[in-house]
Amino acid sequence: MPGKRKNLKEVNWNVEIQPFYLAKYTVTEELYATIMEKKFLTTINDRKPIVNVSWIDAVNFCNSLSDALGYNKFYDCDQNCKSVVCNHSSNGFRLPTDAEWQYACKAKSKGYRYGEIDEIAWYKDNSNEHVHKVGEKVPNEWGLHDMIGNVWEWCWDLYDEDMFGNYR
Repeated sequence: MPGKRKNLKEVNWNVEIQPFYLAKYTVTEELYATIMEKKFLTTINDRKPIVNVSWIDAVNFCNSLSDALGYNKFYDCDQNCKSVVCNHSSNGFRLPTDAEWQYACKAKSKGYRYGEIDEIAWYKDNSNEHVHKVGEKVPNEWGLHDMIGNVWEWCWDLYDEDMFGNYR
């Protein structure tokens, strides 16, 4: 039995964005494997973004990257990682909020697409249904690559829990 489709409605809200840093590229298999000391079945030297990691894996990666580079951990997790708390005074790495990600994605553009879709993103019609190396498409005005398409990115908060459920 097919599930009910929720009514989509446009919701607008204002969020104050504090200054933040965001990496130029999504996290690659190579960086993830190095920081997390893991081995992958695929070749890690091909600069593909990491996939098939959970939200808690992403949180733990941020803490491990902070440790590796001498920063304070941003997240405190209970023993089973069922509860994660932010240490907002930390200088460590963290996941962006959805509002921060949206802001960074748009850069100075008026919409999500800061150029022609084939030039800026890998998607169903041009990807041959494969994940591609980071940085192969045109970056946005702030020099951020792959903000649209290729793979999904984790954010700290939930995009729309009513629509997608508590998906982490």
